Amino acid sequence: MNLIIIDIMAVIKAVEYIISGSVQKVGYRDFVAKVGQKTGLDGTVENLEDGCVKIQCKGKVEDIKEFRKNIEIQKSKKYPLINVINIECKDIDHRVIKSKGFHEKYGDTNKEMAQGFSTGMNYMDLFRKDTISRIDKLDNKYGVLATNMHNISTTMSGMVGEWQSERKFNEKRFAQHENDIKVLLKILTEK
Repeated sequence: MNLIIIDIMAVIKAVEYIISGSVQKVGYRDFVAKVGQKTGLDGTVENLEDGCVKIQCKGKVEDIKEFRKNIEIQKSKKYPLINVINIECKDIDHRVIKSKGFHEKYGDTNKEMAQGFSTGMNYMDLFRKDTISRIDKLDNKYGVLATNMHNISTTMSGMVGEWQSERKFNEKRFAQHENDIKVLLKILTEK
């Protein structure tokens, strides 16, 4: 009888990522923590003093691959402030990660509050710029619409003027024909 022994640790992997780019004061830690929780990994995400973000996580190899793919965000409409430029990765001992689940590590309370405020202000500024841009686009569209309406109105006024002139001309012609018919009738009735 052959025994097959599966090394459970070969299926579990632990890694550390150092993420650089626009990853602080943009809500990136919160995003990473949610991805880690959704993926079912254990680990932490924290800001570093140099502006980078450090992630330590462990879980199944395929879950780690999925996690990595999802945290590599490029600036886009969906993520207008987050822009991952580089991810350094190294394997670490899985025993380093003691926590269950995935969560954010916070630093000094005052710094964290200031950073949270700054993040909120960054998104409010982005919202303000987007709103102004949308209003400008609407103003441009209304300007084009107003110009088109003016052109239509001018054309319609010209057409009404032509119709009035043509009506007067036709009224004169009908009056002339009416006179001509009266004259003909008079001539015919006199004979």
